[in-house]
Amino acid sequence: MVSVPDMYLWWLAFIVTAWFIPFVVVAYLCYPARMRLQSVRDAVSRTETALRQRADDSDEDRNELLKALAQYRLRMEARIRERFLKRTYILPLGFLVLVLNVGFFVGFSRIQPLVAGLPALNILFTRIEPELLSGFFGGTLYALYSVVTRYRSQDIPPPLILQLAYQIILASAIGYFAPRPWLAFAAGFVPYAELTNWLRHTAQAWLGTTAGPGRGTADGGKTLWSQGLESLQGIAPPHRERLGEEGILTIENLALANPLSLYLVTSYSMSQIIDWIDQAYLRLYVSDEAAVRLAARGVLGGIELTEVAEELEEMSSEEDRGARLESLASAVGTDLAGVRSLLKRIQDDSQVELLSEMWSEFGSI
Repeated sequence: MVSVPDMYLWWLAFIVTAWFIPFVVVAYLCYPARMRLQSVRDAVSRTETALRQRADDSDEDRNELLKALAQYRLRMEARIRERFLKRTYILPLGFLVLVLNVGFFVGFSRIQPLVAGLPALNILFTRIEPELLSGFFGGTLYALYSVVTRYRSQDIPPPLILQLAYQIILASAIGYFAPRPWLAFAAGFVPYAELTNWLRHTAQAWLGTTAGPGRGTADGGKTLWSQGLESLQGIAPPHRERLGEEGILTIENLALANPLSLYLVTSYSMSQIIDWIDQAYLRLYVSDEAAVRLAARGVLGGIELTEVAEELEEMSSEEDRGARLESLASAVGTDLAGVRSLLKRIQDDSQVELLSEMWSEFGSI
């Protein structure tokens, strides 16, 4: 028989463990989210000022640019409300609280019933497989690691909270089929994207279906829409996981992403984002092998290639220009006419021009 003070301590331990992660999220909304929101509004304001200045400098396109400016302001405000408005956190946080409280209530009641007046329910709890609870605890610890890490980087959006709840449920479900409790616990530390990919491929293998377009092309290469971000410089596994939360899984996804929108929804600096997009955008023009050879020559993205094209135009020596073109042609894997055409297309590309302007404006933040 457990004494009343001991039962109070047992309930206190349950409340602390079950509500610690939600407490971190609420603490994030009280301060770090405000700081992040201020930096986002500053970036939006700077971009709006640049667009307005462009409208002032161009009389003939003034009306179109002002309309674009108004649409831009509405779009950014909608994204800000989506990411930072506190009421958007109510449903995700409520779902996470429900998952945590149910899981910890079952776990605590297996050791010592929290409510002695529910004998039938307590007996049912004792029949739950320990592997299932091991998966739950592993998923919970991973969720705690995620929210603390993202608290420090000022980046806990509502979709992350929902994803953490799904992570805990999925880890618990996988743990039920694990042969050992420690394997179930380890499954909880596998990122959500990896868990879902593993389940999808397992289901495909069980059903006898193919793995889909991700297997690549017939010649062994991969199309842009199936290439991951591993080959881009400066994108570590945590970066790929975070970008994946925003639906950016491939090089083409990243190349066509909006830098300011990505800055708004993540904690990465604008210079980082522009550099990543610039690298990815170059892959729309050249192959992987050519990109590696260009990187060895100091050309990582479209901005650098544009600068190279401008340097070639300023060269006074035809011999030096020809040598530089031959070096680029060997890197790209084409002839002189092909590399000249590539440089011309890069210079005329409006997206590269936009990235270059944003780098000049935001490269320091």
